Amino acid sequence: MIFNKDALIELMQKVREIGIRELIIAHDRVEIRTGEPTGTGRALPATPAPSPAAAAEQPAPDAAPAGAAAPDKAAEAVAAPIPGMVFVAPGHDLNKRPLPGPGAAVREGDVVALVEAMKMFNEIYAPVAGVIDRIAASNQTMVKVGDPILFIRPD
Repeated sequence: MIFNKDALIELMQKVREIGIRELIIAHDRVEIRTGEPTGTGRALPATPAPSPAAAAEQPAPDAAPAGAAAPDKAAEAVAAPIPGMVFVAPGHDLNKRPLPGPGAAVREGDVVALVEAMKMFNEIYAPVAGVIDRIAASNQTMVKVGDPILFIRPD
């Protein structure tokens, strides 16, 4: 399956603009997720796209609502380099040390996750020093190459 990167980015921006918290498009076991998962295991009700007049009244997508913290766009995604089962907090690394969870400070090169493929555990390292912003993958679930595992907000 081939995705047009620009079309995918545009779709994700539109999903965020209209306030959908989670979108899963499953085709041949490919899942695209955006936003925070609801954790309910149920599909969200369809949210209609705003009319052009209503869209004109809404703030620009990059603008934060009044009184809300602006989303941190500087968080760097740590993506799966290989397909396999991902291990993230509250899991542990190969030395039985706990993996860092949201809010944990990490140094460049620290182990932040593991991906197990064919009985081999591959350590995933922090590409930058910073703080774990959020974990995008659930512990002990399957990931594909390029799936975001977690996000690090650089120092």
